[in-house]
Amino acid sequence: MASKIWAPIALSAALLSGCGTSEAIMASASIATYVQTDKTMTDHVVSFVYGEDCSVLYTQDGGDYCRDETYGQEDDKIVQQTYCYRTIGGIDCYVEEDPKASEDQIIR
Repeated sequence: MASKIWAPIALSAALLSGCGTSEAIMASASIATYVQTDKTMTDHVVSFVYGEDCSVLYTQDGGDYCRDETYGQEDDKIVQQTYCYRTIGGIDCYVEEDPKASEDQIIR
């Protein structure tokens, strides 16, 4: 919500600055775009040209300027099977199946 408040303020400040009209419009558009999308207008153009997700923000932590679309997604997620059983104290889960567990103890 706060970012929506800053966009008109940034636009007004840029338009009231001593810059020429075209520079003020570009600066205010870039600021508004940055506030709403966390990317500058240049970032959007570079993202479009390279087909990757590019942003100046990624470089702040020492990362690359552009990321491919699969960034942060694990290619082969390994889901470990767990076996859970009702016990006197509650529910216990294990990595391996208990061959001695009765059908009534198994939790699906």
